[in-house]
Amino acid sequence: MAKTSKIEDQIRRTIKTIAPEMFRPGEKRERILLAALTLMERYGFKKTTVDEIAREAQVAKGTVYLYFRDKEDILISIISTKIAALFMDILEKIKDRPDVPSKLLFAIRTIVEYHRNDEAINRILAQDVEFLGPLFIREILRVEGHIVNFIAQYLRVGIKEGSIRPDIDVAMTARMILRFNQANILRIKTGEPVDVDEYINAFGKLVFEGIGVRRRKR
Repeated sequence: MAKTSKIEDQIRRTIKTIAPEMFRPGEKRERILLAALTLMERYGFKKTTVDEIAREAQVAKGTVYLYFRDKEDILISIISTKIAALFMDILEKIKDRPDVPSKLLFAIRTIVEYHRNDEAINRILAQDVEFLGPLFIREILRVEGHIVNFIAQYLRVGIKEGSIRPDIDVAMTARMILRFNQANILRIKTGEPVDVDEYINAFGKLVFEGIGVRRRKR
């Protein structure tokens, strides 16, 4: 438990690097992000202007540029803040799970369900999918090193606790888990229907029955 707690502390510090502004929030900045999210969901990314965002947030246009470089930077900040908040929530919820496979499966389920249910971002992407698809992927790629580290640290704990095979390449396995789920998340973001229960069941069998330590039946 002490080892896991140490890793959780490390991961909390890592999460803060994904969206550091999330941990030093400003009232005007929050208003700008909320205004941008509202307008982009309603009209799409391309049709929303910085002038409109400033009016909706009830701030001067120059104030927007004090916090963000441009409209793309605003959307990236929305996404990164959501990702950081999601992982903080996951970290709290998995700490009492009995072993690493159950922790990671719960985390993956939560991430998949989050992306399926994040209607605002899904609508924004759907309206400008050709433009924003690559932007969304770039933002995911920006934080993927942190996510790979998150998975890898838990895999190492799993090896120590005896729930994960010791002969795996931890870094490669962590990256493969990430890539597998990125592909599924992109399917969700582009409007494909995904049965979460079916997906998690298949993922668990494919991954954790493959790298997990097989326990003898009693």
